[in-house]
Amino acid sequence: MSSMQILRCQDVEKIFRILEYDYTDPPVKSFTRNTKKTLASSWCVKNPNVCFLLAEIDGKEAGFLFGHILGPRIWRIFASDNPRHAVSLALVWALQRINRFITVWRKPVATVRTLPKNELVRLNRPFPWGSTWGNGGIIEFVMVYPEFRGCSIAPVLIEAFESEMVRMGVPYVEAHVSEHNTASIRAFHKAGWATYRMKDGDIWASSPDQVKRGVEDHG
Repeated sequence: MSSMQILRCQDVEKIFRILEYDYTDPPVKSFTRNTKKTLASSWCVKNPNVCFLLAEIDGKEAGFLFGHILGPRIWRIFASDNPRHAVSLALVWALQRINRFITVWRKPVATVRTLPKNELVRLNRPFPWGSTWGNGGIIEFVMVYPEFRGCSIAPVLIEAFESEMVRMGVPYVEAHVSEHNTASIRAFHKAGWATYRMKDGDIWASSPDQVKRGVEDHG
């Protein structure tokens, strides 16, 4: 029987390798190598407000989760803490804005089956972030390596991050999910989260402790 282990990774070289080759979500995927090294060393390992979890099955890396309690302005904080990367980060954000502008003129292409609308609760409002610095956790990215998909690793990583937040006294966790990422949406469902399709089409995922609060505060 396979043995799964979830670790709060403290290995800078391992985290850097993952950021360099396996982290496919913006803006991190567009960071320079030096910026990723700084992210791995000064934040993922040394910053207590950042959490990098690694899943292993029988000693092999199976997936990872990157989360934090820094609120939706995380990358502005990162830039402020690391001014030597200011130029490269400014370029990354400029390119992101250009890509967003281009995207509105193109129909997104889903690489997986889109969930039927009735599988998600519809909220007629823009995407909300309930978290501010220190009072809520945010999951930035969850990845399961292809050879380990179907082993329920993502829900276990999500639950492990929730446990870390409980240990730190953080009351709830939330995430943004692309409406086309059905695997991720279902992983949050398996972890006991609620998912909402927002007015702009994006998906807001909320941990059980955040569901009631989020709907009441923003509804």
